[in-house]
Amino acid sequence: MPIQGPKIADQSLDRGQQALLELLRKFRLKFDEHGWFSVPVDPEIHQCSDYYNIVSREEAMDFGTMEDKIRDKSLIDLEDFVACVERIIVCCRKYNTDTTNDVRRKVEEIANGYKYVIDQKRNAIEK
Repeated sequence: MPIQGPKIADQSLDRGQQALLELLRKFRLKFDEHGWFSVPVDPEIHQCSDYYNIVSREEAMDFGTMEDKIRDKSLIDLEDFVACVERIIVCCRKYNTDTTNDVRRKVEEIANGYKYVIDQKRNAIEK
């Protein structure tokens, strides 16, 4: 699955939301080259029929949903952004318990690097 970057800039979004979209774009480029975290899990397409038996639909999160939340203004600040990234990490770890699994290893890369990426963009977002 190709990397899906944020859609073209929307003039109705404020500077903070634009900065969050830019941060999300950086996350996708750095951490999601396979597109594993770009869309909600589809148990049929992703061949994980038991996913929603292990991870509830309410707690599931992905970068595409994060983009939608930024655009509809339900993800409004860095705190919300971090909470969503941490949900991705928790859900992935919950489902992919085998630490040698490629998806699990990628989410560990996110877990180990996301704070650094956020800190690089913090000033632009919090202004």
